[in-house]
Parts: sequence; structure tokens; C-alpha cells
Amino acid sequence: MADKSTKTGTLLVLVPDEELDEGRYARKARLIAESQKLSIHFIGLAQTPEVASQMRRKLVTLSGIADSELVKSDFMIHESSTWFNVIQQECGPQDFVLCPDEFAADSFLVNGTGDLRTGMAGKVYFVAGMLPSSRQEGLEKAAKEVLNWSGILVILAAGFMLEADFDRQTVGNARILSEVFILAVEVGILWWWNKFINRLNY
Repeated sequence: MADKSTKTGTLLVLVPDEELDEGRYARKARLIAESQKLSIHFIGLAQTPEVASQMRRKLVTLSGIADSELVKSDFMIHESSTWFNVIQQECGPQDFVLCPDEFAADSFLVNGTGDLRTGMAGKVYFVAGMLPSSRQEGLEKAAKEVLNWSGILVILAAGFMLEADFDRQTVGNARILSEVFILAVEVGILWWWNKFINRLNY
């Protein structure tokens, strides 16, 4: 782990081995780190070479997305079998923790007779919707897909109707120019619509 003596603190990002929305998770980590002036340290667990190889690819992706001009990230694969041990060993006085909301509140801070909840009070960020979708999240995703395609069809239909109207009213070069103009407007609106839908997914 990087030397913390030169930093104000580190955001320890716990990375489960389950399927993960890596883009959203990394961007959330970057947002928190920039606001709190922290560096980012992604941590994954692996007890076998096969799991370690898969986890390394995931950590490289997360770190690449999280890096910015203001925040730098690194990562490590921890040999511990529990997140409790990871927090106990890696979390310093100035550090914070980010983990999926599906980690079930702060139960990972308790292990047998050990209890880190008091020391970590106010220092753990939980983020919802990072692991595979629940039924409700699946419905929300389907609704966004319907909205996306509905918008595309409306834009294309409006463009077709407008083009047909211009075709009846113009001839020669004027018709060609009107078709080029309508096509450019369609492309611009489709680009804006795509950006709008993408914002809904973050």
C-alpha cells in the first residue's frame, strides 16, 4: 500500500468478486475522493491464483476509470478471507471505506469478539446498486431501455415526416439541402438523446 504519510488520507474501496457495475463504482469512488481530498486504494480478496487473475483484471479496470487530474488510485489483492481483517490491517486513522450497500449495513465490521463499528463510525460509505440488479432495479433498467427506444423511434418518425413534407414543397438543390439539413438535425438530436439516457444510468 502507498505511503500514507504524504497524503491526507485514503479511500479504501472494497471490491467484491461478484459481478460489479465497474464504471459507476469507480466514478463514485472518484467523486468521494475528490470531495474529501483522498487518494483511492482498491482492494480485492483472492485465495487462489484463478480468482486472483480475475480480480486483477477488475482492479485494473476500476483504477483506470477512477484516475483523474485530482485523484490517483492504486490497488492490491489481499490474501485475507474476510473484509474485517482487511479493514483491521489496512485502514488508518485518516482513511475511509467505500463498499456496496449489499454488504448488509456494517456487519462486515464485526468478527467474533472483534468489533470495528465504533472506530469506523462515520467513515464508511455504502453505495447502492453496484452488485447484480434486484428485481426492482431490473424493472428500472427495463423502463430506461423502453424510454430509450421510444425516444429514438419518435425522433426517427418525426424526421421522416418532416423530410416527406419538405420533399413535397421543394425541388432540385433545395430538396437536397433540406434533406441534408434534416439528417444533420436528426443526428444531433439522437446524440443528445443518447447522452441524456446515459446520465440516467449513473
